[in-house]
Amino acid sequence: MNITATFFLQVGRVALNFGLNILLTNFLGIEAFGIYSYAISWVTFLSILVIAGMDKLLTREISIAFAERNYSLFKGLLIWTLRITIVSSLATIFVAFVVITLMNNDWQAQLPYYAAFFILPFVVFNRLRDSVLQGVKHSALGNLPENFIQPIIFIVVVLIFHFAVEDNFGSLTALLMHLGSVVIAFMAGTYFMNQKLPFAFKEIAANIDGTHWKKSIIPLAFISAMYDLNARADAILLGMLDTTDAVGIYNVTIRLATLLLFVLTAVNKTVAADFSKLFKQGNFEKLQALATKSSRVITLFSIPVLLVLIVGGRYLLSFFGEEFMEGYEALVLLSIGQFFNAIVGSVGILLMMTGNEKIAARNVGISALVNVVLNCILIPLYSINGAAIATMISTILLNYLQMVAVSKRLRIDSTPLGRNLKKNDN
Repeated sequence: MNITATFFLQVGRVALNFGLNILLTNFLGIEAFGIYSYAISWVTFLSILVIAGMDKLLTREISIAFAERNYSLFKGLLIWTLRITIVSSLATIFVAFVVITLMNNDWQAQLPYYAAFFILPFVVFNRLRDSVLQGVKHSALGNLPENFIQPIIFIVVVLIFHFAVEDNFGSLTALLMHLGSVVIAFMAGTYFMNQKLPFAFKEIAANIDGTHWKKSIIPLAFISAMYDLNARADAILLGMLDTTDAVGIYNVTIRLATLLLFVLTAVNKTVAADFSKLFKQGNFEKLQALATKSSRVITLFSIPVLLVLIVGGRYLLSFFGEEFMEGYEALVLLSIGQFFNAIVGSVGILLMMTGNEKIAARNVGISALVNVVLNCILIPLYSINGAAIATMISTILLNYLQMVAVSKRLRIDSTPLGRNLKKNDN
């Protein structure tokens, strides 16, 4: 039931974000949408640096504490992560403000970025709350604020403002609307989490095992940073080496290409805690069965999505405006990379939920380095297509390395084939 609800929430998220981006591209225009997209790319990049792998740590450790009914450790982990993220969020916002101020003397050009940075702490807290709810087997509820409530509120506010003012608006206004919708989603999510905590928070003494958690957080932080670099280097470098108009077009192609991942994302959010529990129990037979089943579901849904994006990509891009049809070649390239990401299964989550985060970190680091180097070489030559080529190659490389690591370290076949590697060993 949980995976079904999570799946439909992901479908709803895709539909809502598709509609939201159509509204924004048409109401803002390509230049203002490019500035908005570039600012949000920076917020997303910085949020992963602030989270520093604590979302994965929360899911893994809370699922274990929840299964063992160790609520004092559960509470201690919540307090420990909250303290760290508050301090790191404030420090990151301060540094970002200083850097933007020093880089650009035009205060009007700085305003959209100032507004965007206030979104950062709420994005961070929303992600961590989602991880807590995953750990206590309420992943669908964890997805609801960010994937459903926030985009609906954003869409409603955009439409009201557009028809009330009867004119297009700028990137600053769009970012302030985004901030308001994220704050409301944060409040709703906090309420949901408080309702689903398996204990009365004030009545349990906290057990803070900071030494143990710090040992895990370093590789997890590196993985998260490198994953984020992989996911955002193209858009950020495109803004530095090309134009914000190119960023706007490219971000739309990314949004469409990631349609291939909505089932993978839904599955990962649902099975992460189960991977951790089965590994701790030493039940590799059920772990293989779960990995195979989830991979087959992901592949089954990804194939038709890939065909739609390749065959109907130009038509889909036309909804955003004629200028966005320039992104068709980039869309095809990104879709190929994301399709490979989908069909190899939940390889990253498997490694991180089974204590193999150092191997995952090494693989992500290699891929991120390749991604940045290729983007720096190819963007000046081929603009958005260069960014897409770099991202496609690094995505395929990363998932191949993770798939091989899962096979060798866990003797698990993460693909839809579901081969029993442990039986072959015997």
